[in-house]
Amino acid sequence: LGPEERAVLRRVLRACAGRRPEVGYCQGMSFLAAVPLLLGFSEEAVFACLCYVTEEICPGYHGPCLEGFFRDVTILGALVSYLLPEVHVQLDELGMPLHLLATDHFLTLSARTWPFLAVVRLWDVVLMEGSPAMLASFLAMLGMYFKDAAGLAYEDGLGVTLQPADVATRFRDLTCLSVARDIDEIVHQTRRYLPLVRGEPVTCGLRGAGNFLDWFRAQVDSDQTTQEDHPVHEDSKSEEES
Repeated sequence: LGPEERAVLRRVLRACAGRRPEVGYCQGMSFLAAVPLLLGFSEEAVFACLCYVTEEICPGYHGPCLEGFFRDVTILGALVSYLLPEVHVQLDELGMPLHLLATDHFLTLSARTWPFLAVVRLWDVVLMEGSPAMLASFLAMLGMYFKDAAGLAYEDGLGVTLQPADVATRFRDLTCLSVARDIDEIVHQTRRYLPLVRGEPVTCGLRGAGNFLDWFRAQVDSDQTTQEDHPVHEDSKSEEES
């Protein structure tokens, strides 16, 4: 970005923070705003796009505690166990937290790490299909790259205990190197997973809204609220175990 574009980016980010002061600026927003800016859209359109992505595509992701991000990582874990059982077994064996793998994709829609043309192809699908496409596209990435990434990380650290951070780095690097070549297949796989993530479309709902994902998010939010209202204290747990 040149000086003029950077000035636009700063104004857009400040406007977005002013629109939602409870959120302010969160890491990842600058990459989200940069995509429509690099495509030549006006300052007003860049602002509208950033608001749409952060409020509807990635709801609750960009807050002080990243509540929406961790909620959808929980949902992603359940989807992986059902739709990608072999990957689920690998993740479990490695003790691999999904949020280490999903951070860039969920918080920036891969704008921070992917080649720009691949980012634009991904965004075409996500902006058209809504929030479910963001989760579906990550399922596609896991299915295509995680097994090979884990293998490469093992080769790198042969004789040393495999660390989740090393696998996450290999997964990110392998995806970045391969996505420009494989973007057609990623889009194809995203559309294959999409109805399974979304469920039946919701009439008059948000773009891409579906009864399954909406229900799942409500369940996770409800469980989280229950835990916050009725925390389990360590002394209570010890008494129950004894």
